[in-house]
Amino acid sequence: MVRATYEKLNKYFVDRGTHTDTMIASRQVYTLIAAKFITEEETKCNTHFVQQFDRQRFQFQVKERVNTREIHQMRKFTIRMDQRICDCGKPQKLHMLCAYVIATCKHINKDYLQYISPVYTLNYMSSVYKVPLAGMCHHDYWPPYEGPQLCVNPAIRRNK
Repeated sequence: MVRATYEKLNKYFVDRGTHTDTMIASRQVYTLIAAKFITEEETKCNTHFVQQFDRQRFQFQVKERVNTREIHQMRKFTIRMDQRICDCGKPQKLHMLCAYVIATCKHINKDYLQYISPVYTLNYMSSVYKVPLAGMCHHDYWPPYEGPQLCVNPAIRRNK
Protein backbone atom coordinates (compact mmCIF):
# COMPACT_ATOMS: atom_id res chain seq x y z
CA MET A 1 0.00 0.00 0.00
CA VAL A 2 2.86 2.40 0.80
CA ARG A 3 4.57 1.63 -2.50
CA ALA A 4 1.35 2.10 -4.50
CA THR A 5 0.69 5.46 -2.81
CA TYR A 6 4.27 6.55 -3.43
CA GLU A 7 4.09 5.58 -7.10
CA LYS A 8 0.78 7.43 -7.54
CA LEU A 9 2.30 10.51 -5.93
CA ASN A 10 5.35 10.31 -8.19
CA LYS A 11 3.14 9.95 -11.28
CA TYR A 12 1.07 12.93 -10.13
CA PHE A 13 4.22 15.06 -9.72
CA VAL A 14 5.49 14.09 -13.17
CA ASP A 15 2.10 14.75 -14.82
CA ARG A 16 1.59 18.10 -13.07
CA GLY A 17 5.15 19.18 -13.85
CA THR A 18 4.68 18.34 -17.54
CA HIS A 19 1.33 20.14 -17.62
CA THR A 20 2.83 23.23 -15.95
CA ASP A 21 5.76 23.27 -18.39
CA THR A 22 3.30 23.06 -21.29
CA MET A 23 1.40 26.05 -19.93
CA ILE A 24 4.65 28.01 -19.55
CA ALA A 25 5.61 27.12 -23.14
CA SER A 26 2.28 28.56 -24.31
CA ARG A 27 3.31 31.86 -22.65
CA GLN A 28 0.85 31.72 -19.77
CA VAL A 29 2.09 33.45 -16.63
CA TYR A 30 -0.44 32.58 -13.93
CA THR A 31 -2.21 29.41 -12.89
CA LEU A 32 -5.68 28.87 -14.35
CA ILE A 33 -7.39 29.58 -11.03
CA ALA A 34 -5.40 32.79 -10.53
CA ALA A 35 -6.03 33.94 -14.11
CA LYS A 36 -9.76 33.35 -13.70
CA PHE A 37 -9.77 35.22 -10.39
CA ILE A 38 -7.87 38.18 -11.92
CA THR A 39 -10.31 38.33 -14.85
CA GLU A 40 -13.32 38.33 -12.53
CA GLU A 41 -11.84 41.08 -10.37
CA GLU A 42 -10.97 43.13 -13.49
CA THR A 43 -14.60 43.09 -14.61
CA LYS A 44 -15.78 44.15 -11.13
CA CYS A 45 -13.29 47.04 -10.95
CA ASN A 46 -15.02 48.88 -13.80
CA THR A 47 -17.91 49.66 -11.47
CA HIS A 48 -15.78 51.45 -8.84
CA PHE A 49 -14.98 55.12 -8.28
CA VAL A 50 -11.51 55.95 -6.91
CA GLN A 51 -10.78 59.02 -4.81
CA GLN A 52 -7.25 59.90 -3.74
CA PHE A 53 -6.62 60.83 -0.09
CA ASP A 54 -2.92 61.11 0.51
CA ARG A 55 -0.57 61.22 -2.46
CA GLN A 56 2.64 60.72 -0.43
CA ARG A 57 1.38 57.62 1.39
CA PHE A 58 -0.66 56.33 -1.56
CA GLN A 59 -3.97 56.15 0.32
CA PHE A 60 -7.19 55.97 -1.66
CA GLN A 61 -10.86 55.46 -1.06
CA VAL A 62 -12.80 53.30 -3.49
CA LYS A 63 -16.59 53.46 -3.71
CA GLU A 64 -18.79 50.92 -5.42
CA ARG A 65 -20.92 52.63 -8.06
CA VAL A 66 -22.99 49.56 -8.79
CA ASN A 67 -23.91 47.07 -6.12
CA THR A 68 -22.16 43.87 -7.19
CA ARG A 69 -23.81 41.99 -4.32
CA GLU A 70 -27.57 42.30 -3.96
CA ILE A 71 -27.42 41.70 -0.20
CA HIS A 72 -25.10 44.56 0.81
CA GLN A 73 -25.41 48.28 0.30
CA MET A 74 -22.82 50.02 -1.83
CA ARG A 75 -19.67 50.24 0.28
CA LYS A 76 -16.45 52.24 0.58
CA PHE A 77 -12.97 50.75 1.02
CA THR A 78 -9.68 52.35 1.99
CA ILE A 79 -6.65 51.21 0.01
CA ARG A 80 -3.08 51.70 1.27
CA MET A 81 -0.96 50.92 -1.77
CA ASP A 82 2.41 51.31 0.01
CA GLN A 83 1.42 48.65 2.57
CA ARG A 84 -0.60 46.51 0.12
CA ILE A 85 -3.66 46.69 2.34
CA CYS A 86 -7.34 46.94 1.44
CA ASP A 87 -10.24 47.05 3.88
CA CYS A 88 -11.94 44.15 2.08
CA GLY A 89 -9.12 41.87 3.29
CA LYS A 90 -8.46 39.89 0.09
CA PRO A 91 -4.92 41.22 -0.52
CA GLN A 92 -3.90 40.38 3.03
CA LYS A 93 -5.53 36.94 3.19
CA LEU A 94 -4.93 35.63 -0.32
CA HIS A 95 -1.90 37.71 -1.40
CA MET A 96 -4.02 38.36 -4.47
CA LEU A 97 -5.62 41.43 -5.97
CA CYS A 98 -9.12 42.59 -5.28
CA ALA A 99 -11.24 44.71 -7.60
CA TYR A 100 -10.59 47.77 -5.42
CA VAL A 101 -6.80 47.50 -5.78
CA ILE A 102 -7.14 47.00 -9.55
CA ALA A 103 -9.38 50.08 -9.81
CA THR A 104 -6.86 52.09 -7.78
CA CYS A 105 -3.93 50.94 -9.92
CA LYS A 106 -5.81 51.86 -13.10
CA HIS A 107 -6.61 55.26 -11.59
CA ILE A 108 -2.91 56.06 -10.98
CA ASN A 109 -1.68 54.26 -14.15
CA LYS A 110 0.25 51.61 -12.25
CA ASP A 111 0.67 47.97 -13.27
CA TYR A 112 -1.54 45.99 -10.88
CA LEU A 113 0.10 42.64 -11.67
CA GLN A 114 3.04 43.57 -9.43
CA TYR A 115 0.71 43.19 -6.45
CA ILE A 116 0.11 39.49 -7.11
CA SER A 117 2.16 37.08 -5.05
CA PRO A 118 4.72 35.04 -7.03
CA VAL A 119 3.12 31.91 -5.54
CA TYR A 120 0.43 32.18 -8.23
CA THR A 121 2.89 32.15 -11.14
CA LEU A 122 3.50 29.07 -13.22
CA ASN A 123 7.28 29.43 -12.78
CA TYR A 124 6.87 29.11 -9.02
CA MET A 125 4.53 26.16 -9.45
CA SER A 126 6.96 24.52 -11.86
CA SER A 127 9.78 24.82 -9.33
CA VAL A 128 7.69 22.80 -6.87
CA TYR A 129 7.32 19.93 -9.33
CA LYS A 130 10.98 20.01 -10.39
CA VAL A 131 12.13 18.56 -7.06
CA PRO A 132 12.76 14.89 -7.87
CA LEU A 133 11.35 12.19 -5.64
CA ALA A 134 13.93 9.63 -4.59
CA GLY A 135 13.37 6.04 -5.64
CA MET A 136 11.83 3.75 -3.07
CA CYS A 137 13.84 0.76 -1.96
CA HIS A 138 12.43 -2.69 -1.22
CA HIS A 139 10.65 -2.89 2.14
CA ASP A 140 13.23 -5.39 3.43
CA TYR A 141 15.73 -2.52 3.51
CA TRP A 142 13.51 -0.09 5.39
CA PRO A 143 14.72 0.92 8.85
CA PRO A 144 12.73 -0.55 11.73
CA TYR A 145 9.75 1.53 12.85
CA GLU A 146 10.24 3.26 16.18
CA GLY A 147 7.01 4.88 17.25
CA PRO A 148 3.62 4.26 18.80
CA GLN A 149 1.82 1.08 17.80
CA LEU A 150 -1.74 1.59 16.65
CA CYS A 151 -4.36 -0.91 17.79
CA VAL A 152 -7.79 -1.25 16.24
CA ASN A 153 -10.73 -1.04 18.64
CA PRO A 154 -13.42 -3.31 17.13
CA ALA A 155 -16.11 -1.75 19.33
CA ILE A 156 -15.92 1.58 17.49
CA ARG A 157 -15.46 0.15 14.04
CA ARG A 158 -17.83 1.51 11.41
CA ASN A 159 -20.35 -0.90 9.89
CA LYS A 160 -20.26 -1.01 6.12
